[in-house]
Amino acid sequence: MKFYEVQPALEAGKKITHHNLRGKFISIEKEEANIFGKTLVLTISDYSRVIGYSLDMVDLFADDWKIIEDIKEVKLRVTEYFICPSCQHKNFGFHLDNGISICDKCGQRVRTLPRL
Repeated sequence: MKFYEVQPALEAGKKITHHNLRGKFISIEKEEANIFGKTLVLTISDYSRVIGYSLDMVDLFADDWKIIEDIKEVKLRVTEYFICPSCQHKNFGFHLDNGISICDKCGQRVRTLPRL
């Protein structure tokens, strides 16, 4: 898309990007009204830091602009397993009985230790 096609989304609060920004996105920090009309104060960010940004000719004439949809948050889940020392099988969802577990594949009994 051309910049003029993504500009309404930018003004509506969406984030936009294109190839030359290398994974960063542009968003509006604030709008300022002045005698010339409306001025948009833009920022560029990669989610770790935010700095002011001015569009240049490469940005204005790029035809690969994209609107970034909001990033959805997910909870990270850690799945515990042990690797059997006899057959190298990954055992998920094992049952501990006084710290002793049994390999699902070969039946080897092992003592499981706390995570490192």
